[in-house]
Amino acid sequence: MALNRKETEKLLKTDIVYLATADKKGNPHVKSIWFETSY
Repeated sequence: MALNRKETEKLLKTDIVYLATADKKGNPHVKSIWFETSY
């Protein structure tokens, strides 16, 4: 799905942080956390 210009600009102003953890069996689990920033 294509993003329109407004959606693209919003994504470019968003910081994405990845939180990586593992369960007791050692299986990796990565979760993305999005922060909207105002420049």
